[in-house]
Amino acid sequence: MEILSNPKPDFSQHQRSKVGIVQDESQPLILNWIYTDYTIINKPFPVMSGQRVGKVPIIHLYGITDEDHTVLCNCHGFTPYLYIQCPSSINSDDKINAIKKELNNHSPLLSIFPTKKRSIYYYSNVDQVYLKINVQLPSDVPKIRSLLESGLQIQYPTGSFDISPMQTYESNIDFVLRHLFDVNGTGCSWAELSSGSYTLRTGERDRATSEEWPVTGTCHYEADISFKKVIFHDPQDPQWMRLPPYRIMSFDIECSAKNRAFPRAELNEVIQIAATISLYDATEPLYRVIFVLNTCLPILGATVYTFAREDEILIAFRDFIHSTDPDIIIGYNIMNFDIPYIHKRTQTLNCLEVHEIGRIKKKAMTVKMSTFHSNQQGHRETHDISIDGRVMIDMLTVMQNEHKLTSYSLNSVSQKFVGEQKEDVHYSIIATLFEIDAESRQRLAVYCLKDSLLPLKLMDKMKVIVNFAEMSRVTGVPMSYLTMRGQQVRVISQLQRKAMAKNMVVPSVKQVVTDDKYQGATVIDPIKGFYADPIVTLVFSSLYPSIMICHNLTPTGNYFIQREPDGSREGILPEILKGVLVARKRAKDELKLENDSFNLAVLNGRQLALKIVVNSIYGFTCAQVGKLPCLEISRSVTAIGREMIDRTKNYVEDRYTKVNGFDNDAIVVYGDTDSVMVKFGMIDLHKYNGERERSSCICESKVQRSCEV
Repeated sequence: MEILSNPKPDFSQHQRSKVGIVQDESQPLILNWIYTDYTIINKPFPVMSGQRVGKVPIIHLYGITDEDHTVLCNCHGFTPYLYIQCPSSINSDDKINAIKKELNNHSPLLSIFPTKKRSIYYYSNVDQVYLKINVQLPSDVPKIRSLLESGLQIQYPTGSFDISPMQTYESNIDFVLRHLFDVNGTGCSWAELSSGSYTLRTGERDRATSEEWPVTGTCHYEADISFKKVIFHDPQDPQWMRLPPYRIMSFDIECSAKNRAFPRAELNEVIQIAATISLYDATEPLYRVIFVLNTCLPILGATVYTFAREDEILIAFRDFIHSTDPDIIIGYNIMNFDIPYIHKRTQTLNCLEVHEIGRIKKKAMTVKMSTFHSNQQGHRETHDISIDGRVMIDMLTVMQNEHKLTSYSLNSVSQKFVGEQKEDVHYSIIATLFEIDAESRQRLAVYCLKDSLLPLKLMDKMKVIVNFAEMSRVTGVPMSYLTMRGQQVRVISQLQRKAMAKNMVVPSVKQVVTDDKYQGATVIDPIKGFYADPIVTLVFSSLYPSIMICHNLTPTGNYFIQREPDGSREGILPEILKGVLVARKRAKDELKLENDSFNLAVLNGRQLALKIVVNSIYGFTCAQVGKLPCLEISRSVTAIGREMIDRTKNYVEDRYTKVNGFDNDAIVVYGDTDSVMVKFGMIDLHKYNGERERSSCICESKVQRSCEV
């Protein structure tokens, strides 16, 4: 309980742990990376880049060591690229060089060379010649793609030749994802910089080149390394299953708006900011602080900072973030209110330095309006927010994505899941409480602090961190993508990795919205009424994935896929699905044998992530505004599913009849997508249980052998 009044407070008591033993380049540096992005520098880093002049992209990996030290790893030498299938007329190095020269007139190219690949579209058992086009910067990829898709006329020493508009491959992949695919790195995994493979930045001049490479980040360590030398460990290996002590900040702001009006950043002050700092898997927060405009009485268990001016609060909050250095920032509706409000309010006050809350010095966060759309959640406007090196998790978005609720207010959600409610302060009296006196502002501060604590309790209750970490590991995407993007990027990640393993390339398909529709799943009209007898539910386990596996439904073809001499040749999507189902079964089996509480949480998070992945692959094929839509697959899946439900209904009602010696005629009282509900008319539970088992086994054999009922 402490009150500190100072326009520039000292946050040393809240500072993240300092470095004890200084890292030595002769020792390995091991970090759990949590965030990745890239930047462009004007000249290549000596030795490591593979390029001698010009601008180059640098991949950033931000991570945490077991000792709670933060690391910024600059990965050098990785360049973007795309593929085209080599036309048969391009049959010499001279012609390839002529193409390179022509493309180089529009965007800098590093190289073009032929390679043998196969497309995942359509069946082929023979590798074709593709041209791999390496470009200088990520922004050059769409320029080259546009040129190739429009067609070119190439000047040649003996004349000229035309290249017709061409299909490009892997030309729409995010640069950071392209890097992760190529190095087989998965989200939230442990990365190792082996001894002697990296250089730590000190801000001093390089002895070999006499060039100065300044420390660009705020992390404990900043290392430079060739991307080829970073070792990514398999998170399924028990040795690398653990998670580091992520530092988490939950925060909430209060604004002054009179007459029940909704706050507007152009007009209304930020009057309080509460922050609660905790470590992952800790039972209690490390500390709680509240920044208050004007005076305030003490609050038990919290440090109160008071300020005379609003800009002092906002600048102090920025300094507090730098001092505590959270890896993850959470809150409730922070993505669509708190952070955009602070961003816009500081523009109004002209204190733009508040935007610099990331882990790169002098670099501002970005806040952009965007639109999110999915079949499950519909269309909604949101904000894309980027804070370098810090993962943003909005618990409102998490609850909307994972639970169907009648109300998503923090009060309602907290009551339902953690048995607590907000402090009893109605939003309409916030401005009044702020204006009265120090005691009323204390009441408001207690309310604000509680609003910063509840998201942490929700996060802990819902096991959000470990579940997000496992989803990131399973799908191979950064943790930040899980809340900022939909399901498609997770499927693309798996598809791309599987394609690379099979020496295949993925076409870049233009997004074209059509009026094409397809018939959905069967819904059997319910027979309404109260049923005193037990109702048997026959459910096809993982129906849609099982259909795709059984019928080999894949962009590579269906009946066109032929068997190899050894009898094996699956399509790429069925192969992914089989692998995920096997991995989930393995995780569930390991879960039964595990006793360690942390490993239990990890394994449960893994099997839940795998379940979501399996179900999202079907949705990926029917998303018309997507990376690789294939309505032929989704139509086929639902058609086969309808047939299976109809056959199940007919079989049950034909077999279980009095004519066949049963006590009653079975009646299907309802059915939907992957299940039917049957009234056998039995009251004897022992007899009911036995018949339930028999009926499910018979339905499996009669309806679809590949689907468990």
